Amino acid sequence: MKRLFVLLLVFAAGAYAAAAYLLGGQAREQYFSLLKEHERSGLVSLTNQYYERGFLASRAATLVEVAFPGAEQGGVAAKTVRFTLRHELRHGPMPDLFDGFSFDTALATMKSVVEPVDSGDDVGKLFAEIPELAQSRSTLRVGFSGEIKGDLTVPAFEKSGGEGERLTWGGLTLNIVHEPMTGAVRGDFSLPGLSMAADRGRVALDGLTGTFDLVEALPYLYVGRADGAVASINMTQPGAESVLVTDLRVSSESSCEANLAAMLQKLDIARVEYGGGAFGPLSCDFEARHLDALALSEFQSRLRLLAGASDVDVDALSAQVGELYVTLFGKLLAGKPELRISRLRLGTARGDLTGSLQVRSDAPAGQAAVNPLLLLPYVKAEAELIASEELLVGLLGLDVRNQDPAATDEAVDLLARQRFRDQIEPLLARGFLTRDGANITGRASLSQGHLTVNGQSTPLF
Repeated sequence: MKRLFVLLLVFAAGAYAAAAYLLGGQAREQYFSLLKEHERSGLVSLTNQYYERGFLASRAATLVEVAFPGAEQGGVAAKTVRFTLRHELRHGPMPDLFDGFSFDTALATMKSVVEPVDSGDDVGKLFAEIPELAQSRSTLRVGFSGEIKGDLTVPAFEKSGGEGERLTWGGLTLNIVHEPMTGAVRGDFSLPGLSMAADRGRVALDGLTGTFDLVEALPYLYVGRADGAVASINMTQPGAESVLVTDLRVSSESSCEANLAAMLQKLDIARVEYGGGAFGPLSCDFEARHLDALALSEFQSRLRLLAGASDVDVDALSAQVGELYVTLFGKLLAGKPELRISRLRLGTARGDLTGSLQVRSDAPAGQAAVNPLLLLPYVKAEAELIASEELLVGLLGLDVRNQDPAATDEAVDLLARQRFRDQIEPLLARGFLTRDGANITGRASLSQGHLTVNGQSTPLF
């Protein structure tokens, strides 16, 4: 019985070793397949340096090059930043069996670290100044169905320089899942803090987090949901007012049906402090419908090809990118797009500001792309803005304060109310604005070349 048990163990070990060796070949194919797919992605290029296949594990290295175009006329030379990704690939069927004793099955697990190519180049000097970067780690886990799960960790560090310069990096974690069969990409990221200080000025960001769940509807066109949040943003600069933004949240939902894309983006900010005053909450929705999805996909594809082209200076690149946007603009108009801004609200101690905007175009795409002014006869738009009278006085007071920082609060308020009488009251008298209790309302519409403001129509042509 004991001999039979030993034979059984030997057989199992041999079977596992054979499976691991065979899957090692598949892992190698997967590595080179991913490398070929992303060997030229915009300004980034990937090149295999070596691949050493082993029995239960393999080793490889990838050269990463990031090219920055230069401007020949401006004297700025093109620059390429290089670094190496060194990988350890552990073959399935249980790649982490001897590392963590995990029995999870997968084709392979690849763990990677970043290293400079040359200690004397820019990346080498950066690693010498910030040794914590060498502790950055990433892991990719390739499933038998082709699913790829990855995570990236960049450790926290602090770096001080001359003249009070200081960089504080709170670390970064990223988790991502990619399903090649469905084109789905989902994950989350977290950056606890980032602070840059120099010459008594400071920009600090705390608590950046986000999640995303997207699918590639067309080449390079991803739709789905993405959410991001920042706990606070603090900006101070000598001789200027400080700005503090608290609890900023952004969400985006997009879809693609019948080759038409749509998206809805929402912005919410709990509080903004500026110039000794506080504003908030601030909220706004932006919606776009009837967007040509094929045009967006083609634009992304051509933009990536253009960014990956070699020997392109900044001026030529800017001109070609401009042409791409003009072409995209014309094609999007063919879908009769609609743009809406709603749920626009800014709360203040002096009252609220609310508004909305809706724009639709029925212009032929060809002529609109040549000259945007030709759009006007085909544009239909409606807008509404409501603000409390005291808020308008306060906004005029900010301009007074900027012109005379030493003025007293009473003098600022007096001058602001005088400007209200000189600038706003005439518009109320002529009917371009209306008063509704404590609020001032402005409504405008544009249709067939006629601008209508609070019921008063004026032809534009």
